[in-house]
Amino acid sequence: VVLDMARSAVKERFYLAVTTSTPAYILRVDTDGLPDNDFADNGAYPIEMPGATVNFCNAVTELSSGKVLALVTSGGAEGGPLRLFCLTHQGRPDTTFNGGNPLLVPGDVGEAIAEQADGKILVVHRGNIIGQRLSRYLASGLPDPDFGNNGTVIFDNYQMSFIKSVTLQPDGKIVVAGAWGSITTVFRLLP
Repeated sequence: VVLDMARSAVKERFYLAVTTSTPAYILRVDTDGLPDNDFADNGAYPIEMPGATVNFCNAVTELSSGKVLALVTSGGAEGGPLRLFCLTHQGRPDTTFNGGNPLLVPGDVGEAIAEQADGKILVVHRGNIIGQRLSRYLASGLPDPDFGNNGTVIFDNYQMSFIKSVTLQPDGKIVVAGAWGSITTVFRLLP
C-alpha cells in the first residue's frame, strides 16, 4: 500500500512511502515506474524497527539538499513507535542527521513532513497522551529551540482533536490543518 509519494526536485523521479506490514519501504522510481537502481538496494530502502510487528511509512519527501526524509510509525517497536529517517540521495543513512540513526519523535502516529526555505524540518505528529503536535527540527535532527516550546507547538483538544497536514505559504508562514470533531481546522503560524 502506498501511503505517500513525493516528486524529486533533482531529476524526474518519484519517491513512494510503501507499507507491506513489515518491513515498510522507501522506493525511488523513474517516470516509467521502474526502480531507480542508484537508490538504496535496487531502488528500495527497507525499514524494519526492532520488535515491531508492523511498520508504516506514513510520509516521504525530498529535501532541497537531495536528502530524503521519511516518517515511520511502527507497532510494538522498541523505544517508541514513531521515527524520522534521513537518507542520502543514494538511499543510505545520513550520518549528519542524528548520527545516521532514525530520530525518535514523541507520539504514536506521524502524519506529514515539510521543509522550510532555511532547511528546517516540520513534522506533524500525534498521540493519545501527547496530543496534537507540530515540531521543528534543525538539519542535524536536533529540536529547534527557537520554535514553540523546545521545538514543539502543542494544539489542545479545543483547537484541534486530529492533526493531519502541514504546508508552507510562499511568504514562509506555516499552515497546519486537521479537525476538531467534524469541523475542519486550519492554523497559520509565523515561521
